[in-house]
Amino acid sequence: MRILSDAIGRGYAETALETAQNKLESRDPKLEPEYSILSIARQVELICHLWQQYVSVAILPLASSSIVVRREMSIFNNQVIARIEALTSGLLQKLADNTLKWLTTQLGKQKKLDFKPRNDDILSMGNNTDACHSCCVTLNRLYDAAKENLSGSNLESFFTEIGVKFHSLLLEHLKKYPVSATGGIVLTKDLKSYQEAAARFNISVVDERFDFLRLLGNLFILPPDAIKQYTEDNALSGIDLSLLRPYLMQRSDWGTFSISGMESGGTVPDQMETTPETGTKFMERFGSGRLGAIMKDLEGRAEDLRLPSLPTMPTMPAMPAMPTMPTMPTMPAMPTIATRPFGLGGKGDQ
Repeated sequence: MRILSDAIGRGYAETALETAQNKLESRDPKLEPEYSILSIARQVELICHLWQQYVSVAILPLASSSIVVRREMSIFNNQVIARIEALTSGLLQKLADNTLKWLTTQLGKQKKLDFKPRNDDILSMGNNTDACHSCCVTLNRLYDAAKENLSGSNLESFFTEIGVKFHSLLLEHLKKYPVSATGGIVLTKDLKSYQEAAARFNISVVDERFDFLRLLGNLFILPPDAIKQYTEDNALSGIDLSLLRPYLMQRSDWGTFSISGMESGGTVPDQMETTPETGTKFMERFGSGRLGAIMKDLEGRAEDLRLPSLPTMPTMPAMPAMPTMPTMPTMPAMPTIATRPFGLGGKGDQ
């Protein structure tokens, strides 16, 4: 069994995963990630499945006469599979990180006046901006490759990682570009395209965040006197108006109107700051920036996301009282020993 596992595990599956990892790390960051590398993860998953079947059917029955040997074989096999799974997770995490860096680069190509077009640019308002188009093309390529090569929890974790982190990038992105009345239409069209691309992932957590993003984008096209009412009639009602200030400040008419409850705002609590890291482990930290940090409350799902309370431990029965030790009988008095002075006797004794 050890010989077979070394040949299949270390000699083939692990070597392929390590080679793919090195290929990702050495790839030029200015280039879009190569998603065909996901086919390696698919082949490794198939190999592990066949190996597990072979061990269960052909190898473990050989040790049926010895429970100790069978247990040692199972432990060894689990260690081999765990090692391969760890390498696979590392490969998917690296690909997700590279994808997010590429998406960040594409968002950085957004032109300063994309959402504040001149009169001669109005005719092009029916199209997405170049940055949006590039990001959506990347997300669609990623979806096609992942759907073909991944399955189960690997696919769900991978899509969740990309979707939630990209949503966080967009929340920060919206605070950097001025938006005019006509440019707001361009912005909402971009946000709709982002949402449609992310909706293909079919992950509820991602869908909720992009629904919220669309609601946030509508703040750029509403008349000033309708903003407060709008924020009270949907998921934005759970947000303090001061948190919306950085976004509304990008409106070209900012300063010409005021909203009750926002005048003294603008400071975001420290606990709602965005975490910039994108390279931590799967399913550990799907933060979504200042607004994303309170998405649970916004969607009314706080109750669903709380950890279930631990069951009450049963009361331990009282220990029985220790029996009384019997009284020891009194020892009889020892006979008195005649005393004799130390030293030599007197002269009369000689």
